[in-house]
Amino acid sequence: MAEWIIENHGKPHYGVALEEPHNAIHLALGGFYEKGNYNADPILGANGDMGENETAAFDPIFYLHHAFIDYTFWQWQLRHDKTANGSLTVEAGKKGTISLGDPTFPKGTALGTNSPLDPFKKPGGGFYNSNDVTDINELGYSYGPGSLDNDPARFEPPTEPIANIARVHNVSRADYAGSFVIRTHVELPGGEKVEVGREAVLSRWNVAACRNCQDHLDENSFIAIDDKTMEVLKGNADDKEKIKFHVQIQSREFSGDKLQEPVKEPIVEFL
Repeated sequence: MAEWIIENHGKPHYGVALEEPHNAIHLALGGFYEKGNYNADPILGANGDMGENETAAFDPIFYLHHAFIDYTFWQWQLRHDKTANGSLTVEAGKKGTISLGDPTFPKGTALGTNSPLDPFKKPGGGFYNSNDVTDINELGYSYGPGSLDNDPARFEPPTEPIANIARVHNVSRADYAGSFVIRTHVELPGGEKVEVGREAVLSRWNVAACRNCQDHLDENSFIAIDDKTMEVLKGNADDKEKIKFHVQIQSREFSGDKLQEPVKEPIVEFL
């Protein structure tokens, strides 16, 4: 999603990847909370294992969480007529579509919806591919009515169009042990600080030992700002570039609830 937003230079090309709520729930269950609000960590360290990639699958709630993410994606498919096998496509050449090298795919192999999903084998032989698993009904399961089922009265488009998109970058997963949250504030003309962006980054304790991680170290946080919010943030200033952004990191190094200054100075720019 970050690549798509950047290449299209922001508005109106803005979207939220499914990984964002996915990652946020991992961190919320795994011990990250906001001090001063409801304390979801009354016993330090008693949060289970959802907070980092190495251990998340050991937590019993992991399966339920991923079933809900699967249900969420199915709802997206239904609303965009993308349920039939072959209806989903992969844009060639983007990050994640070129193999970094493994026993199944030599380095540099182009990946697509026909690429085998090793080690998942069909009953009759051969591996499943993405086209085979697009329609969950053909896999023998379905979801009952859930919180995201289509109810037009509950899903109204925003009345205020996106005026600007701010991009926070120059933040690397290699600089922090474990998962972390990118927290972005703005200092208003009166001196008050308000939070305008929060990006949960699900990571590993040691990304150096993860080959796939080396191609996904740089993190972005995109902040969509409508006209009315922009006027508040600018105050009396006539130039949005004068807005005072302040980025901090919420990480494991400070018990998961405190903010720290980033290892490297983040860059905030408007697309």
